[in-house]
Amino acid sequence: MITDFVNRQEELRYLDNTYQSERFEFVVIYGRRRVGKTELVKRFMEGKKVIYFLATATTKLDNIRRFKEASKNIVDLGYIKDDWEDIFRYLAENVKERLLVIIDEFPYLIESEKGLTSKFQAIVDLYLNNTKIFLIFLGSSVSIMEKELLSYKSPLYGRRTGQIKLQPLSFIDAMELLKKDSEETVKIYGVTDGIPAYLREFKENIDFWKLVHEKVLRPGSYLREEPLFILRQEFREPSTYMSIMEAIALGHRRVGEIINFCGFKDKTGISPYLRNLEFSGYIVKEKPLLSKMKKGYLYRLSDNFFNFYFRFIYPNLSELEIDELYLLERIKKEYDLYLGLTFEGIAREVLVEFNRRGLLPFKFAKIGRWWHRGREIDAVALNEDTGEILFLEVKWSDLSEREVKNILRELKEKSRYVNGYKKDKGYFGIFAKRIENKVELSKNLGALLFDLGDISSLK
Repeated sequence: MITDFVNRQEELRYLDNTYQSERFEFVVIYGRRRVGKTELVKRFMEGKKVIYFLATATTKLDNIRRFKEASKNIVDLGYIKDDWEDIFRYLAENVKERLLVIIDEFPYLIESEKGLTSKFQAIVDLYLNNTKIFLIFLGSSVSIMEKELLSYKSPLYGRRTGQIKLQPLSFIDAMELLKKDSEETVKIYGVTDGIPAYLREFKENIDFWKLVHEKVLRPGSYLREEPLFILRQEFREPSTYMSIMEAIALGHRRVGEIINFCGFKDKTGISPYLRNLEFSGYIVKEKPLLSKMKKGYLYRLSDNFFNFYFRFIYPNLSELEIDELYLLERIKKEYDLYLGLTFEGIAREVLVEFNRRGLLPFKFAKIGRWWHRGREIDAVALNEDTGEILFLEVKWSDLSEREVKNILRELKEKSRYVNGYKKDKGYFGIFAKRIENKVELSKNLGALLFDLGDISSLK
């Protein structure tokens, strides 16, 4: 029985509905390593007739023979030629009822056999289209899955009947999985993001810093090497990509700053690497909400786990080898500052959930950050139809009444520089760790005040 299976109701509902069609289906499920793809399909395949096969980085022949072994409880493929086309032709001709065929880590098969996607195009077209087989390919290499299976140039383009790009769990789902209070979950989320496998490493009810030491810093813990392993699997020149991610994690978020940090000569040299990182989902290119700017974008890492690693671990690998406890003390001193950016992301996510539940004064369709000439606003939410807009500052700290008033005053001053803002349509607010006398202060100031207690109420 799968334990700690949180959320994924929408994905399971889609798969169940697709399964009920009784016709041939071909669904691609992809997403970064450890995000929960395998757990999703294992939950989905319960009680169904299924061939589940996990491909590995080995030879074509070895993978085919292990696929045959995985199939033996459903059908005897022992005497079938060691060729994918022959195997699926046999399945198409001899299996007349609904059958799930799941190939996990399909990119390994692509690497083991040149032209494999073209071969599966023929398999689908010639043998599977008129069957009741439900074919699912899973993959952790986002770039390979999108290029080889989903792109317009792929031989399999147009053959799939659906796809799921599985995302990390939300912060609220992480709270449900961890069964810890919101403040502790924020600390953990800053290390693990919403990756289920990483979150489970932090479920134990022991001190957060002891968990960081044991699960991330200590030799032998898989999180200590995990980002390096992932990037080596994903890219041909991993050291260059690691350098770029380190630059961004350390606060060099403009193209020019990244170029200088990494030692590139100009934008031409770095652009392909930035495009690949963006395409693969490791970085995000941001521009201010409500801005018409065509340059001056900022880059950020899309994942808290990579952000933590390249902020604290990767630049200090030598220190980590000598004394991980010394490095742990350094991380402790900087962690609250680091969590400020993490908490901004959480606050925007929670605002989206408030919006979905109708807990805000208006419904918005856009949300993001805003900045202009040294001025920044952490969250701006906009309804373009009505012109209503929310300006929000996010603070990972406990705020007194005086601090709240000062922050709101500065926020209103900054809002004057936002394009298209109309004073009678604006709302102002703060999202903090804790706010003194929050309810009464919110009423007196006419402001939206949120803290960790509001997040806890969403569970």
